[in-house]
Amino acid sequence: MIQPQIPLCVVDDQFVPKVGMTFTTLEDAGKFYRDYAKAAGVSTRVQSTNREGNEIKNQLITCSREGKWKSKISPTEKTN
Repeated sequence: MIQPQIPLCVVDDQFVPKVGMTFTTLEDAGKFYRDYAKAAGVSTRVQSTNREGNEIKNQLITCSREGKWKSKISPTEKTN
């Protein structure tokens, strides 16, 4: 018997990011995405920050599980 797939988490629509969202401060944006990630059962990290002088122009916030880690040691070296 095949079990129906159940979503891992259900996040209230008010917490889901949408295209075109704007925030008054960088702290407001960070809090929104931390709250969203917590509701979704993951965490976030700042991947990159673009600055112009001392002013932050753009900040990329990503899921902490984004991307896959690859070992820099070849599999043949690991077995030795």
